[in-house]
Amino acid sequence: MAQLDILLDVYETLLEAIANGTPLQEFKAAVTEKLETAWGRSISGRVELIFRNATQTSYNRGRWRQITDPDVLAVRPFLMFDAILDARTSPICNALSQPKPVTLPASDAFWLSHQPPLHHNCRSSLRSLTEAQAKRRGLTESTPTTAPQAGFGGVDPEWQPDPSHYPPKP
Repeated sequence: MAQLDILLDVYETLLEAIANGTPLQEFKAAVTEKLETAWGRSISGRVELIFRNATQTSYNRGRWRQITDPDVLAVRPFLMFDAILDARTSPICNALSQPKPVTLPASDAFWLSHQPPLHHNCRSSLRSLTEAQAKRRGLTESTPTTAPQAGFGGVDPEWQPDPSHYPPKP
């Protein structure tokens, strides 16, 4: 029960941090001692992972709501996977970005299982594109088979846009 109380306290602190734009260092200062006392070991890296995963998930859920808004879809009906390509890029995000980023209609079912974050410490996002931008970049011809890490990649079940909002497929 004590563990659950601490978990709920950390969760509430995390929600407040996201809502208020609290920096990582302030979040760590607020929760690290509680968690280390409860778990009996140093967990500094784990606190950062929790914070980064939660903030990226929150950011990407908000982004998903924006890009699937019917008014946005009417003018920007395509999505492109947008990964940060550097030495830290994961094999998952690299596969969805190389040789070119996955670019599909927003209505493609692929996006319902490939909504960033796709793994721990994922830094990727989705970018909405006009039809002309998508065609210039090149549409993805076959749906990629690269899967997100277990527990990642799904769309918030509370926000499933109405399929009638999507423009017809080209």
